[in-house]
Amino acid sequence: GDPAGIGAEITLKAHQAGERGFAIIEDPQRLADMADRLNIDVKTRIIDTPADMKGVDDQLPVIPVEWAQPPH
Repeated sequence: GDPAGIGAEITLKAHQAGERGFAIIEDPQRLADMADRLNIDVKTRIIDTPADMKGVDDQLPVIPVEWAQPPH
């Protein structure tokens, strides 16, 4: 995670640009809200572990987390 909270934005933009092979640990709703604000159309897939990323090339793999204090 990034203390400034920009990791999710960078991840969304990288995925939109065609980068693959990574997952994000994030609150799925926070990520969806951020994608809407940035006007990024992204399909996500909830996974449990990085090993579950196999075969999800067209979707952004998300390992869900609930933040006690969301990043700003």
